[in-house]
Amino acid sequence: MDASDLTADVTSEKINSIDRARYILKQLDNQHPQLAEWLDWAENTLSAHDWWPQLNDMMHIAYARMCHRNGSLSQQPRSYHNEFHCNDLCEHLIVCHRQFADDFSPIQWALLSYFSVCHDLQQGLSGTRAGQQLIGANEAASFQEAVQIATLTHYNNSKHLLQQPHQQSLLKTMIEGSTFGRHGDNKRYFFQGNIAKFLLKNRHMDSDTDQQMVYLACDIDTANVSMPLDDYARSAIRIYDELTAHGLLKVSTRVFFSDEQINYFFNQQQYNSAPAIALFQQRKQQNAPLLKKTVAAVKALPETADTDTIKHTFFSTAKDLSDAL
Repeated sequence: MDASDLTADVTSEKINSIDRARYILKQLDNQHPQLAEWLDWAENTLSAHDWWPQLNDMMHIAYARMCHRNGSLSQQPRSYHNEFHCNDLCEHLIVCHRQFADDFSPIQWALLSYFSVCHDLQQGLSGTRAGQQLIGANEAASFQEAVQIATLTHYNNSKHLLQQPHQQSLLKTMIEGSTFGRHGDNKRYFFQGNIAKFLLKNRHMDSDTDQQMVYLACDIDTANVSMPLDDYARSAIRIYDELTAHGLLKVSTRVFFSDEQINYFFNQQQYNSAPAIALFQQRKQQNAPLLKKTVAAVKALPETADTDTIKHTFFSTAKDLSDAL
């Protein structure tokens, strides 16, 4: 899918300027967080740079499109891949910046911010990009839409983020690297989790910092494993609900909340960037034995247990264990 294909989408046609984005965002509930936390951080951190006005507009257009296409203002909302997922990533990013501000340049923090709101713009697409067996179709299309939004916000005499090929390459690798899943059945690509490591083997990065930046983007995307266990359980349930609603769940409810949780937590998800390892890895390790107990409670249910019982057991056990800490 190229940028011209994206213009046929109702959301991208409707939200094609910062004015339209602001109009859409005004329709959200007064209690909706929108991008307030990120904006407060970014105004103190990034606003002195000449590309700031464009970044601010890019962020809000992408966020408005997530609300309209996948989230609170959608006719077919997704329970996990919506604008609140963007908020989670922004929050993880801010946590990383507090301790590792000097590890990346301001423009790199800007690109990481933009990744947080645009990497799932086309989450509704399925499959892999034509001619490849690796990169998800939705990730490839999300990058194209991210570039389209950058073009929309390149006003006269403004500094153009993503104008440099290197910046586009970084964003492209971050978004495509966030493709997540199993590819063990394909002998050419054997991996579990996101594909960032595999892409970085074949794509030249100018520095170790660029590589760390790609890793960090993918790390904040899966940082739910390091949230308090009850919050992790909520995220797992939202993922389940989204997969079920869109006919994408390939296993039983019981397996999803038992074996699949163990596989995701222990085999698929891993932190690769230095900031994420320092800030999130210990929290994940603390959750590990608690998750095993939660899964054991699900497996102890009768084989006849229905979906609501399984979901309730998974969440209530996780919450009890989390509250006991």
